[in-house]
Amino acid sequence: MDLTPVSQPVSDTQWQAIKDAVAREMPLQKRALECLATTMPGLILVAVHDWDEMLLKIGGKLVTAGLPRDQVAATLSAAEANSLWRRADPDGAAALAVSCAADNTWSDRFFQLGFMNLGGEVDKLLPPPLPDSDNN
Repeated sequence: MDLTPVSQPVSDTQWQAIKDAVAREMPLQKRALECLATTMPGLILVAVHDWDEMLLKIGGKLVTAGLPRDQVAATLSAAEANSLWRRADPDGAAALAVSCAADNTWSDRFFQLGFMNLGGEVDKLLPPPLPDSDNN
């Protein structure tokens, strides 16, 4: 069945720290998606795919670590690109483009794959897995 035993459950403190890490990333990613869609719309599909794929991988790790699937789903669904971002209202698009040009931290986040840091941060917060018994 390829089940992985959980030797060290994720503590309430660790789970809260993971949820906090996701929550900190959400407004940054929202801004990146908004600005990317407004200034470089041809890249928005790539950004949405990469962000959601990373969340999917994080979700798998969290469930494998023993966290309840429904809690993981609730936390990560709120962070999905479809939940974070909507196309700018045409009346506000020009102002958004000016705002995005004035503060390009969103661009650095996208092009330097800064959003991927969330995966590493979650990894650090999870207890270490059991050693692979096949290799012992």
